[in-house]
Amino acid sequence: MKQWQISGKAKRDIADIRRFTLEQWGYQKAEEYLNNLYEKIQILAERPSLGIDCSKSLNFGREIRSIVYVSHIIYYVVLETHISVVAILHQSMVPKNHLLSRLQE
Repeated sequence: MKQWQISGKAKRDIADIRRFTLEQWGYQKAEEYLNNLYEKIQILAERPSLGIDCSKSLNFGREIRSIVYVSHIIYYVVLETHISVVAILHQSMVPKNHLLSRLQE
């Protein structure tokens, strides 16, 4: 498995991360942070089991995995042919408040 997709809401998460990073640290840091984020997602696509299964702690009735990336957490679902990134949330955010609706899309 080496393919991945990013949901519409996760794309908005990335846009928010980019905007914040640009405002706080400038273009160079924003590009570096996002490039490394995409590299991390590619690594997850190659080795989906790297992330932690957080299904039981979130109690959504569906498998969802997560992995920390600097100050964010990438949430993704492993499908037959690829992984689907459903959210990229700042570590201070409460996952249950953001993930359930995204898993139902």
